[in-house]
Amino acid sequence: MSLAQKIVTATLSLGIALGGGCAITPVYTSSPHSCHYQRDRIPLDSLAVVIIDMQNYFLDQLSLDDREDLVEQQKSLLKYCQKEGIKVFVLEYQGLGETTEELKTELANLSEIEYIQKPHDGAFEETHLDQRLKAEGLTHLLLSGVTAGACVKQTFIQGRERGYQVITTRNLIADKPVYKGTMVDEMQHWYPAVVDGFERTTKSVLEDFCK
Repeated sequence: MSLAQKIVTATLSLGIALGGGCAITPVYTSSPHSCHYQRDRIPLDSLAVVIIDMQNYFLDQLSLDDREDLVEQQKSLLKYCQKEGIKVFVLEYQGLGETTEELKTELANLSEIEYIQKPHDGAFEETHLDQRLKAEGLTHLLLSGVTAGACVKQTFIQGRERGYQVITTRNLIADKPVYKGTMVDEMQHWYPAVVDGFERTTKSVLEDFCK
């Protein structure tokens, strides 16, 4: 990796918007192991936050520490969405209960929110998520939720296949302890050039979004 690539990886990771009205977004080639960056102007009104399966059925499978940290990170994210008027889609796995009460206050305060029931792991399969995103001109997705190796992963893949720019960070997703060792490997597969950025805090990521 060249010095320039290292600088990009360290400071402009995950395609999150950079201050001054510009963003560095990953552009994927035909190979899943390669990507490069292009400079784009990305207004906040092109961004959607997608909350995935924050239901007790899944959260109860996490370690206590991981659950508490994930909930706190999502609260921070949702407060940011409230402040900036960012559209939030809350995906719930059909038949497995409602989104946890731990997020109800933050969700209730949002002016731009839509709940979608999904029958499969991926949020795009047999749902109207794609149509709703396109109808509102939303082209960039920030994924948050569980589980990293299943529902988040499938949603990421499906979103990318449909032409969306998809981003996430370690603090915004979680998985059952038995799968935790594979989570980084999967993210390295998806974000080979920006894996260091995957370790950023939610606060750090949000500070980079275009205003």
